[in-house]
Amino acid sequence: MKLLTASQMKNAELLADCEGLSQAVLMENAARAAAEIIIRKVAPGGVVVVCGGGNNGGDGLLCAAALSEAGFSCKVILERGKPGTVAAQLAYDRVQDRLEIVDFRTDEDAATELICAADILVDAVFGIGFHGETDEKAARLLGIMNSSHALKFSLDIPSGCRADDGSTDKNAFMADVTITFGAYKPAHFICPAAKKCGEVLLTDIGIKPEILEQY
Repeated sequence: MKLLTASQMKNAELLADCEGLSQAVLMENAARAAAEIIIRKVAPGGVVVVCGGGNNGGDGLLCAAALSEAGFSCKVILERGKPGTVAAQLAYDRVQDRLEIVDFRTDEDAATELICAADILVDAVFGIGFHGETDEKAARLLGIMNSSHALKFSLDIPSGCRADDGSTDKNAFMADVTITFGAYKPAHFICPAAKKCGEVLLTDIGIKPEILEQY
């Protein structure tokens, strides 16, 4: 079993990129793998995917598109507007005309209504890049997500958990299932973050074993 820190995982992705597996392809692979797990676990229903501004949010956008293709009714909530990374921007450009998208920062009421009505809630807000503390808006969003009665999935690690030491923000998301990509992270096994993960499922996103074996 491989256990990688956030920086080690990012380095592994960069090495994969150097060998021709781009960030965009890794994101597509992660999104498809996550969607396949969700499809296996639940019948088609109303899905809300909450996406942050980084690559975790890009994973969420493409996961929403894949679920929509599989017959799920998918809507997207942006935590803070359009994504800020190149790969996530490409993902946004691909799905913006295919999915209903609401920005939490500009229409909190509509976003709250979507979360409350969801059968399935997918957390793709922060991923392994989270550090520091949540701001007031992000804290409120995570609180609304935690109050949902939907079946809750997190992509990579629950938002608000710190990947390397297992510490958590007080507003961290509580998942029923966490779908992690490429390798496990310390937060999946160290409390209090481990208690936020629920069932943890590891997926292959195409990074060669030789790259991961370096760590």
